[in-house]
Amino acid sequence: MRYWFGGGVPDFVIAPGQQIEREDGGIGYLSLLAPNVPLWVYDPHTGERVTDLLDAHSETVDEILSGPYGELPRFRGPDEVRELSIGQALSASDSEEEDGSDEEPPRFSLVTNEIMGLLASAERRIADLEESAGEGETTSTSHPLMWHVDGEVTSQRSHGVYTNLEGRSQRVTGLRARLTEVSPDTVVTVRLLALDPDTGTDEVLGEIDLSASRTSHRIWPDETLTNGAELTTEVELTGGGSAEHLTVQVMIR
Repeated sequence: MRYWFGGGVPDFVIAPGQQIEREDGGIGYLSLLAPNVPLWVYDPHTGERVTDLLDAHSETVDEILSGPYGELPRFRGPDEVRELSIGQALSASDSEEEDGSDEEPPRFSLVTNEIMGLLASAERRIADLEESAGEGETTSTSHPLMWHVDGEVTSQRSHGVYTNLEGRSQRVTGLRARLTEVSPDTVVTVRLLALDPDTGTDEVLGEIDLSASRTSHRIWPDETLTNGAELTTEVELTGGGSAEHLTVQVMIR
């Protein structure tokens, strides 16, 4: 999974402006927001430049450009990288110097802005382990994705999306759907979709057909949801009739 960086309240490129005298007699500088500055990204541990980046539109880029007000735009780093450093891009002459470390622009640390979600996920996993201590293999079962359409059902995709932030692959163990009413000539197909946020592609993990003769059904897909993948559901109506009151439930282990 590629994690997001930038785009937050403190994420701006600042340059020193006019020199001023402080009240204590020292010298300081006014801060200026610096727009349209090319920025290079680095591995904070090795210092090597990182060029495997995606911009906010999932386009491949090898450097980041600050916005019109100096803001650092959202971008995604390499797969599974949660920490980077960033600094002003070097000029051609700077890049050719063999011993120019003292002349290089400073680099600043960046941590993925998804860190709070990762910490919350880690806390849940720790709580599960503590609760299950001494009980053998640790597993957790949840119902993270519920979708209810109140009233008439139309062909649509659910706005509810579950993201696997557990740091491991999960198993999709069940899909359950129920209607209260459906016309005799109508088939309601409920699909379970795995979404890849990096490529934007969908994969159907399972589907259920509901009709007047079967208004409730469940299946057990037993499919893998990789770390970072997203899960949602959609419904499609075929035939000339209508359907009412849909409830969809997904089970994940």
